[in-house]
Amino acid sequence: MTCEKIEERRQKKLEAQLEAQLERISDESSQINLLAQFETRRRKKETQKDSGRPLTTTEQEPSKTRTTPSTRLHASSKTSSPRRFRRKFLLSEVQTIDDFFEGRRKADHVRESISPHSSPTFCVKKATGGWRIVHTFNNLDDATIPAQTPIPRKDMDLDAMSGSVIYSAIDLTNGFYQILMRETFLSRPSAPPAACSGSGS
Repeated sequence: MTCEKIEERRQKKLEAQLEAQLERISDESSQINLLAQFETRRRKKETQKDSGRPLTTTEQEPSKTRTTPSTRLHASSKTSSPRRFRRKFLLSEVQTIDDFFEGRRKADHVRESISPHSSPTFCVKKATGGWRIVHTFNNLDDATIPAQTPIPRKDMDLDAMSGSVIYSAIDLTNGFYQILMRETFLSRPSAPPAACSGSGS
């Protein structure tokens, strides 16, 4: 018996064990976690098999932060991993999803992801008879740490500045520099116009 056949039999046995465990678990979140663990183990084995060497600690335990050329994602360690096991699709859905991503890839709108997190993609039937592609990023959004210094809202800044005539660098702490300023008022603020641009009355 060849190594490939042994590996195939082992894989089928693992899948049978997984199905048996899933039947015993009624909680959906526990099922999803079990599927994610199974998928992670399978990917590790494939990586180890392709490279022909044992995985290092950093490869076995991916960090919570992965860097791409343009984005850095910080995922909270308090939430469960947003990896989700993909369900089986109809053939028409598979064709629609493949065509969708192939068209986006040719237009250079998407690229292959290196993120450890994945979000499910599925199809919803349109009233016209076609398929609508839907991506659910809810779990990734829940695990993403929001910016700790949100940009102030423009209307709140305007309300806070109502009736003011003189401005100083202290106004910068409230984000007033984001509001456009009349040219006649450029000499009023104590901070340089490039850094502070509030509007006075």
